[in-house]
Formats: sequence, structure tokens, C-alpha cells
Amino acid sequence: MKTKKWSLAVAALACFAVAAGSCGGGGGTNGASDLFVDLHTLMPTANEQPTPDQPNPINASRYIAAAYEELTGTSIHWASDYAKPTDNITNIRSWYTTQINVRNCPAIGFSFGTGMQEDNLYVDLTEYLELPNPYVEGNEHWRDCFEDWVWTDPDVLDANGRIVSIPLVLAAGSPTAVYYNKDLFEENGLEIPRTWREFSNTADALRRLPGITYAYAPYAGDTGVSLSSWAVTYSLAPGFAKHMTDRTDYDGDGVVTTNELLRAVLEDEFNPNTCQEARALYTLAYQYYTTFLPTGWQSVSNWLTPWDEGRIGMKSQGLWYYTTETSDTLRSFEFDIFAPPVAQSDSSAYASDLEYKTLEERYEAPVLMAFNIMKPAVEDNPELLERAIDFLMYLTAPDAVTAIVEEKGEGIPAVKDAGYPSLFDDAGWLDNSFAVINDSEWPLGFITANTANINAAFNDWVLGQSTQQEFFTILNREQKAGAQTMVDNMGIDTSGWNI
Repeated sequence: MKTKKWSLAVAALACFAVAAGSCGGGGGTNGASDLFVDLHTLMPTANEQPTPDQPNPINASRYIAAAYEELTGTSIHWASDYAKPTDNITNIRSWYTTQINVRNCPAIGFSFGTGMQEDNLYVDLTEYLELPNPYVEGNEHWRDCFEDWVWTDPDVLDANGRIVSIPLVLAAGSPTAVYYNKDLFEENGLEIPRTWREFSNTADALRRLPGITYAYAPYAGDTGVSLSSWAVTYSLAPGFAKHMTDRTDYDGDGVVTTNELLRAVLEDEFNPNTCQEARALYTLAYQYYTTFLPTGWQSVSNWLTPWDEGRIGMKSQGLWYYTTETSDTLRSFEFDIFAPPVAQSDSSAYASDLEYKTLEERYEAPVLMAFNIMKPAVEDNPELLERAIDFLMYLTAPDAVTAIVEEKGEGIPAVKDAGYPSLFDDAGWLDNSFAVINDSEWPLGFITANTANINAAFNDWVLGQSTQQEFFTILNREQKAGAQTMVDNMGIDTSGWNI
């Protein structure tokens, strides 16, 4: 990837701001000159200037939409005006069901890439990516404007091998970082951990230090016991998933697709009663919640005070929080950040060591935010479909993406020739090497309801309300049921599968 000067984002925002006025917002009707859009957390906030309740307003999409409206006459209306939730796929799915029922579905939607693929809601975008993007000079095919590895990402490619979402933002190595007390580390000779085993040893060392109340504070977004948490998804699971690729990468191309995960689950490869990788991963996740996290972590409503007072050694937080942390005048020590450690062979014989790369070494970052065109909104309206495609092309022009990632500060652009957020330069984040984790995902329930049942059963095990074996039994049942439902709903060809 090539970086651009950070000032490009400021220039891009200024350019878009020239056209800024009313961006529309009252009627998501997808009418003759309207386009109803859901950009998840990239949608503009009500306030344009920082306020105590909203210190980080979102304006990039506001200005981009205004410039697009002036250019094309199309009015952009935002899903946030209709109380679109952004917290989890369960609530997002419920919201979309309501909007579809009242015939007010956004033409451009967000559902964590392919999070609702089994409902057959997404337009296949493959053919449109072969068209040129009129907002990018010199390209023959829209798809060539993007980093090439994104087209095999499971948040872009559905289980039938169709491209159903357009990536905009990639994870910058990891969407979160570990913030740590730099003074404390230097005074006690503690080194930055790279693997989960080293991370655990560092936490043990911090617990023994006087004045430390919490060796580690979990990511604020992980409010409950869950196998879907950032820690399990990005730190614990990747090494175990890689260890299984000799049985899950059926076509041997080096990437395990959702289709291959479905097959592996239905062929009993992930059954924790017989799969050592699954048993080891779930045991490590159990230990994370029962022994690694501080006692009573779920009841802590405010990690900020003990952090500022130097009573927390390390904490997980989003990269976007970096600028807020630098302006914290109450913190009594110097801080720094490092990439979240990943479980590898030193944690378990059933986890593989992962390859590490820097962004400059073409680290193939996983997709963080991608957007769909929603079939219920456009299937009887070819003109609306054309408008939705056109706006996504405009939105994925390098200057637009640069402005978005600079303002949001949590990821890197999915398109070529766009700039990275300046905070990554300030934090020295681009100098890090990151574990390559996007060759395979670890499956849960595939279907939202089945994943919820798995997480509930895991919670019961962690809380001592059930046994490990009871959890394994429920997980295996729900995982296979979810896989079969997705296969049935999507009409996936299972000929040749051993089921």
C-alpha cells in the first residue's frame, strides 16, 4: 500500500464542504431523486461541532453527500434518521425486517458485510465491478480500484461465491489496540508481548506490582461473556483456525471461505468432542473469562479513573480513541499502544504460529466496513439500483475514502491511492507488524439465532451453571443446525460433501 500525505484528508473535506448544505434527512423514500443510505457509524451526526455528548462529530459523509447531491441532483437520506441501530447483528436484522415490511428499506445498507446473507437480501455486485468508476481517473474496472485481496474476504464474498458487498474500510492491523502504562513497563523491565502466552505472563507480572488494581481492562464494547467478542475473534481464534486449514481449505487455495467452513462443520470437523483445536480454543476462551480478566470486570462502570490514577497496567481500546487519550490531562503517566497479542503455538499445541507483516509489506488487512445494495429496495426499481451503484462508486473514490478514514481514525482505506489516518503516524502504528488473520475465520452458528444460543451456553459454562460437556453438546448441535439452515436458505450445492 502507498500512503498519501495526511493533509489530503483535510483538503478533501474542505472540497466536499464547499458544496455542503442540507444533505436531506427527512424522507427515506428512495423516490425519483432520493437515495436512502445506511453507512453504519459513518453516517453524519446531528451536530457538526464537538459537544460534551458528542465530542467526535461525523462530518465527512455529510460533506460527501452534499457534494454528490450538487453534482447529480440525488438527495441522500440517512438511516440514522430512522433509529438504525449499530450495536450488533441481532438488532440490525430486526431493524431491517421492520423497514422491509413497511417498504422503507435503504438501497445501500450495512449488516457487517455478509451478516444477513442467508436471508437473500443482497444484490450480486460482481458484474458492476467490471464497469469503470467514472469518479476515478484512468480505471477500466471498478474492482481494480481496490486492494486485490479484499475480494476473498468473508465480509465481501457470500457462501455461494458472490461479491455482495463493497469494502470501504479495512482493519488497521487490528481494529483495537492495547493501551499500556509505559512508565510502569519501563520501570519494571516489562517487554511488549507479542503472543497470547507472553500477554498472560505480562498480566501476571503486573498483578504482583504494588498499586495495581487491574492488570488488564477489557475492551469497553465487550460487555458480556461471548465467543463473538473482539478478544476471542481477533486474538484467540486465528491461530487455531490456521491449524485446521489442512482439513478446511478444501480447494487448497490458501483461503478458507464461508462455503468451506459450512462444509467442515457439517462434516463434523469442528465438533469439540472430537476436534482438538476446538476443545483447546474454547478452553482458552473459558480461561480468559474466568482467570485472565479481573474479578468483577462486568460490574466496573468506569475504567477511566483507575487508568488515570495508574492502577491499570493495560487496557484494550479502539485505535480511534488514541487522540482522546493524548488529550487526557488527568492521566498521571506516559502511555503507548501495541497490537493485540495472538494465541499461537506457545499457547497450545493446536494453534499455529502466524505470519507477521507490516502495512508497508502488504499486510492483507481484513475488511472492517463494507456496504451492500439491498435487494428489497431496488429489485423492482432499476433506476434506483443504478443510483445506488453510482453513489457507491463516488463514495469509494480515493479522496472520499481518505476523508472518511481520517475523520473516523479506526481503519485504513480499502481502495488504492487513498491516505491513512494521521493518528497512525502520530502513534507509530504503521511501524508495527501484524499477525495475518484473514486466511480463515472460526465458525460459530452462522445464523444469528444459533450463534446467540451458543453464546448463551458458553456464558452458562463460564458462570458455573453448566459443565464443559454440556456446552460442547449444545455448541455442536447449534453449529450444525445453523450451517444446515444457511445451506438450505442459500441453495448451496453440497454435492461431494460427506454429510
